[in-house]
Amino acid sequence: MVNEDVLYGTKEILTEKQKFTLNYYITKAQRDNKIIYGISIKKLHNERILEKEAVTNISDRYNTVREIINMLIEHAVTPVSMVNILDDVTEDVDDTGILSRAC
Repeated sequence: MVNEDVLYGTKEILTEKQKFTLNYYITKAQRDNKIIYGISIKKLHNERILEKEAVTNISDRYNTVREIINMLIEHAVTPVSMVNILDDVTEDVDDTGILSRAC
C-alpha cells in the first residue's frame, strides 16, 4: 500500500505581528488498486505547527489535484478554511477530472 505526502509548494504570510508559512502537500494513497490523491496543508510559525488539515480522497487524477492545489496556494488558503473550499471546488470537477469553472 502506497501512502505518502509530497511537499508541493509554500506560501509566506506576513501579518502586523507575525510571519507564517503555509506548506501545501499532495497526498497519495492506494485504495482498491487505484491511486487516490489529496491535499494537506500545514500552517507554521517558527517551524511549529499551528494548524493542519488533510483531505486525502479528492481524485484519482493527479492533474486535477495539482490544479486545485495551485489555486489554494495562489489564494493562501489556510488549513482551517481548506475543507469548505474543497467542498465548493470539487463540486465543479466534471467526470474528466477538469474544473468546469475558474475558481
